Amino acid sequence: MRTIRYLIQEKFIIAIMKRLGLHSMLENLIWKNKVIKNHSSTIANFEMSLFSIKEKINNSNFLIKIPNKKILVKGCCIDTRSIKKDLIFMAIKGKNFDGHNFIETAKEKNAIGAIVEKGQIKDWMTSLIDDKFFLLAVNNVIDAFSELAAKKRTTWNGKLLSVTGSNGKTTAKEIVSNILKKEVGSTAQFSTTGNQNNHIGVPLNLLRLRDEHKFAVLEMGMNQIGEISKLSSIVKPNCALITNAQREHQEFLGSVRKTAIENGSVISKLNAKDIVIFPKDIDNEDIWWGFAERNDCSVIRFSLESDKSICENKIIFKDVICKIKCKNPLTVEFYVNKDKMFSTKLNGFGEHFARTTTAAVAASLALNISNRSIEKGLKSFTPIEGRGLFHHLEDGSIIVDDSYNANPDSVRAAINAMLDLNGRKAMVLGDMGELGRDSQLLHKEILGFAALHLDEVFTIGEYFSNASKDLKFGKPHSTAKSLERDVRSWLQPRKTASGTSVLWVKGSRTSNLDIIVNNLINRNF
Repeated sequence: MRTIRYLIQEKFIIAIMKRLGLHSMLENLIWKNKVIKNHSSTIANFEMSLFSIKEKINNSNFLIKIPNKKILVKGCCIDTRSIKKDLIFMAIKGKNFDGHNFIETAKEKNAIGAIVEKGQIKDWMTSLIDDKFFLLAVNNVIDAFSELAAKKRTTWNGKLLSVTGSNGKTTAKEIVSNILKKEVGSTAQFSTTGNQNNHIGVPLNLLRLRDEHKFAVLEMGMNQIGEISKLSSIVKPNCALITNAQREHQEFLGSVRKTAIENGSVISKLNAKDIVIFPKDIDNEDIWWGFAERNDCSVIRFSLESDKSICENKIIFKDVICKIKCKNPLTVEFYVNKDKMFSTKLNGFGEHFARTTTAAVAASLALNISNRSIEKGLKSFTPIEGRGLFHHLEDGSIIVDDSYNANPDSVRAAINAMLDLNGRKAMVLGDMGELGRDSQLLHKEILGFAALHLDEVFTIGEYFSNASKDLKFGKPHSTAKSLERDVRSWLQPRKTASGTSVLWVKGSRTSNLDIIVNNLINRNF
């Protein structure tokens, strides 16, 4: 009831601001609210003595005036905008920022101390030290952060599932988390906050593990060779899910085969008899089988009924298959080793969503979750913001928010999913990042595929703009404002023989299409 009341209040405020013509202020508030929410996710709460923290980090030295009482650290924070009393500030140095510049701010906000790099210490930093604020000097803050998280992992006795792959990681993680809630309750399971899946987010989430957590689902991402292996070394999963291998980060990885190898490297960190879950994949499945056999891991494979394989004679612990019975609404049947589990309707669209859901089912079986909880978890799951969330407008139009990220294969999957929906069909496409030397060719390929199936495509970004000129299809835009105006015009209610209008929004994060989605769904047309 409280959530419903807040939503009603929010809609009322939005309506008033629109009527007063305060659109720009509304956009800023929506954006600021997102930033504030992100700040709150930069904290890991735990209780640990300061000297225990020092013991867990190699080559660390105190710069401290030791008080009479024992120092108890109640967590860590990586952003001074969300720092709180008794938290330790991790002064991480990145490409575009340096946490060392904010140490004084951390003290002003009652942080208990900061972990800093030995080579970055300045006189003004040491002058901050008193009986209520210390510095712990280390060789590298990020490495120290990982060491602290790794030690935390060794003391946690629950069952941990890691999730890697080119696409569908967060959705698979969220589905498994929802299933676990049905099995053991919300407080006995933990999953990665948002998309914190890199060398900073993974340690942060490991430090959030509690004794009451019986299960954890941690997402691990990468865009460079070697990153998954390094993250896996500190995560130490009991089960590892690989969702797929697609044409992502090709600028740095070079080929889909190398992508499959990188995502598969998590298997090398599993112990014998641990479980790896991966898809039936005619191009890359042999890579994951190779890892699994070398490490003597059990394999659970997942697929749609139509998927092909070149590894059919392998010994499989469990083979999970999804049969699509109806595409709209998406209705499926799940089988394990040819035995039917159950039938259910999913709150998503397209083969790609059915395949990701099947991955989550297979991962849940690896965790020994009951069929009843799996079915209940699937029925109550709805795609999340930025990853296929459907917004139904008052005029009957549909906006699909798939704005979080994109690669050529995931955009193709979205276009194929649209074919199962009724009405006029259009896409908003933002440039796909990190595709390397073939970037222009791949953008042209995808726009050409869209031209065969969709009524209209609105694009933003240099690569799609060039592709549009070459193909003489699509409406390229150089600014978000002109793009939004054009899309709003297309969405204007009109009578059509084919029914409603469907707009699917997809692009890489740098396109900032989530802001456009928010503007579209929060404005009257």
